[in-house]
Amino acid sequence: MIYTKKIINEIRNYPANKIITTGFLHCKTCLMVKPDNISPSDFGLYEIELGQISLSNHHTIGIIIVRCKRCKKIVWDSRHLEHAY
Repeated sequence: MIYTKKIINEIRNYPANKIITTGFLHCKTCLMVKPDNISPSDFGLYEIELGQISLSNHHTIGIIIVRCKRCKKIVWDSRHLEHAY
């Protein structure tokens, strides 16, 4: 896909209440010790980190990392994504 200004604006302005949820992030390490009477949603304890990476070509890109606050492991990070725009 080529990210034109029109497509970028469409993504940025897409109503949050219209986004279709296709999954949730959970820490598989902590989920294995979760009590049976608590849902994964109620048990989850996460924080979102915003960071920057300085590349060898002197460009800097922003990254997002979701980390479990219980065990400190990374649940998800954006380094595998193509930085489109």
